[in-house]
Amino acid sequence: MCQDDLIIGICDDEPLIRKKIREVVERIQMENGLKFFIVEFSDGDEVLAFDKKIDLLILDIEMPGSNGFAVFHTLQMREEDTVIIYVTDHEEWMEDSFGPHVHGFMQKRLIGEKLERILLSVLGWLERPSVELADGIESKSVVYVKAETLYCRIYFRDKHDEMFRMGIDSLTEKLACADFIRVHRSYLVNLRWIEEITNQGVVVLGSLVPVSRRLRSEVRKAYMDYARKYAGYC
Repeated sequence: MCQDDLIIGICDDEPLIRKKIREVVERIQMENGLKFFIVEFSDGDEVLAFDKKIDLLILDIEMPGSNGFAVFHTLQMREEDTVIIYVTDHEEWMEDSFGPHVHGFMQKRLIGEKLERILLSVLGWLERPSVELADGIESKSVVYVKAETLYCRIYFRDKHDEMFRMGIDSLTEKLACADFIRVHRSYLVNLRWIEEITNQGVVVLGSLVPVSRRLRSEVRKAYMDYARKYAGYC
């Protein structure tokens, strides 16, 4: 495995399901000339013990030991940024499966019909452009930006913030190709971190960012377009 290869994990306690998923993943790899490393897990505890970062995890929800939800929350606490596609027989769990980095929910009976489309969408999302704001600081790690006079305060996924000597208009232009959207004259938000849109604003990783009244419909449309393109619930 090369250092830059994506790692795709398949976690299910049923060997037959893992085999079906692997066949789809390998077909996509071959037909699209992609390079990634596939690793299989028979339960959630094996995932959590794995010593490398998993870029994309196709994850069963109902398993002995650590179930799919427990695995997801542990990975979130570790801030590993693993993208999740849930696979289950329980459609009623779909609502509970939403969250940052969850890019798909699919019933096991539809693996042959739906997994390829979701996988291609997620792989496209993983390859979305990132902008370097400063040495070692990538836009993918930025949750939102707040204007403060001639400066901007930038809030990061790890909950810290930094002041940048750049106006929000300049930052808006700089981040336009990296999935950011202006939601207010004083705020710029990364679409990838939006959890919810409410009447008060947008929720990004637990923080409520205000949305100006005139931009509400534009922001909602941009988010829905982004979600349709880079997330799939089937």
